Amino acid sequence: MSHQLYTQDPTRLVYRPSTGLHSYDDALFLGGMPAVSNVHVGGHMSSLWQRKAPDASQGIEIEVPASDSLVILSRTGQSYAQFCRFAGTAVDLRVGPDFVFIIPAGLDSFWGGEMKMTEGWFHLHIDRATGHVRQ
Repeated sequence: MSHQLYTQDPTRLVYRPSTGLHSYDDALFLGGMPAVSNVHVGGHMSSLWQRKAPDASQGIEIEVPASDSLVILSRTGQSYAQFCRFAGTAVDLRVGPDFVFIIPAGLDSFWGGEMKMTEGWFHLHIDRATGHVRQ
């Protein structure tokens, strides 16, 4: 598995989500934009379910800047190998059903690897700084 930040391929498009959930919408997706559903934005917690990207044949890389939100990710789909980078530290994971990952507020991340399997992630975002989610 190669560990690159971004493939410098001009034919691959970069996407930015538009869900209303600021800590998700600040991410950059290279190679495809996952479909999402069950988006709830409000109060001090927001959530969404990330489903399969329309065309993930080349794989997807995701760069997520640090945010004011604590993010809890729960895997609901099949297992796959996942390469991540958190604040510059590389991590190789094998994720599967019932896998839970917590990303503290203020920590940037990168996601790559077998990213043809972007479906099946439940996101729970808790806004730390203001006590509510910006809309």
